[in-house]
Amino acid sequence: MEGLTTDGIQQSSLQPASLYPKSVGTGSKDVSFKDTVLSFLKNVNNLQLHADQTMREFAAGEIHDSAKVFLAVEKADLSLNLAVQIRNRLVDAYNTIIQMQV
Repeated sequence: MEGLTTDGIQQSSLQPASLYPKSVGTGSKDVSFKDTVLSFLKNVNNLQLHADQTMREFAAGEIHDSAKVFLAVEKADLSLNLAVQIRNRLVDAYNTIIQMQV
């Protein structure tokens, strides 16, 4: 049971850095903005798919732990909300740049 906290939740699954590619911020190699965004969106999609699969398994009676289902759904919801907020900020920045007069 290594890697578990006292309440039984794996600490590594709660780290926000797990949403980003491993080399971002480490300085080991340059990662483009495009690669970072694509990696983040793939991770959001994977969390959504995992939550969906967990709910299906719970409905089929394969999983009896409702907390596991709740955590998977909440992680997917939070990651999707973060993606939407990032998109909104990018659209706002784009609109600000477009409105600048040269």
